[in-house]
Amino acid sequence: MAHVEIEELVKARVLEERRILKAGTAYRMSRLGLLKTYRVGTKSGGVRFRISEVLAALEKLGQTAGTAPKDQA
Repeated sequence: MAHVEIEELVKARVLEERRILKAGTAYRMSRLGLLKTYRVGTKSGGVRFRISEVLAALEKLGQTAGTAPKDQA
């Protein structure tokens, strides 16, 4: 049987507490489709994030944001 690891879903506040990303920025990025979110509870229950997915998205964005044409660098 394969070993399956389950990663915890965290609130945006936890991302901020761990100094990964400010909560407001996490919500903004999720509205823009840059971060994957998971809805929990009722409609007003909120959203949660997987830390590994947030870190991967930030790394991907950092790689693309840092690529400027040579003559403009």
